[in-house]
Amino acid sequence: RRFLDQPRLSDADRGRMREILAYINGLYTVYTNLFVYDREGRVLACSNPDEHRQEGRTLSERFVTETLAISDSQLYRVSGFEPTDLYEDNGRPRHTYIYSAPITAIERPDTVLGGIGVVFDSEPQFLSMLNDCLPRDGQGGILEGSEGMFVEPSGRIVASTNPEHAPGDMVDLTGQKLVDSLQAT
Repeated sequence: RRFLDQPRLSDADRGRMREILAYINGLYTVYTNLFVYDREGRVLACSNPDEHRQEGRTLSERFVTETLAISDSQLYRVSGFEPTDLYEDNGRPRHTYIYSAPITAIERPDTVLGGIGVVFDSEPQFLSMLNDCLPRDGQGGILEGSEGMFVEPSGRIVASTNPEHAPGDMVDLTGQKLVDSLQAT
């Protein structure tokens, strides 16, 4: 908050912001990157050294605009589940959620100085959750023919244990017999 309330960010301040973000990110390993941006949406610092290339970039995504309009630091916004270069693999944008909260001034808590973005590591995290829900045989192996998916109400796949169904693909589940994992246990 102190760094964002200054007219200019020094290299030392940016380094300290990176350290703080990296420390927090180390505690919450389900996120690939934490980043701070100013009131124009310009990325100032990232937790992940592989993402320092994002610094200086101005974000115009809807979640950023919505976050900068919030004056309550206890509220946040979440991006749509969409491909983004803030979560890419070998230059290929991947689908994920980005959580974003405003950063407000210390002396003027209703003044938004910027925001913090948190990039969820959706592919391995969702796959792990799905694999944990699949039915098992007596030896703990996944029963043959079993698969799981997280699907939005629109039919967009968020995650799937079947590699033929990628995140972002659409699936028509009309008429399919679905098993709720809570009912199966």
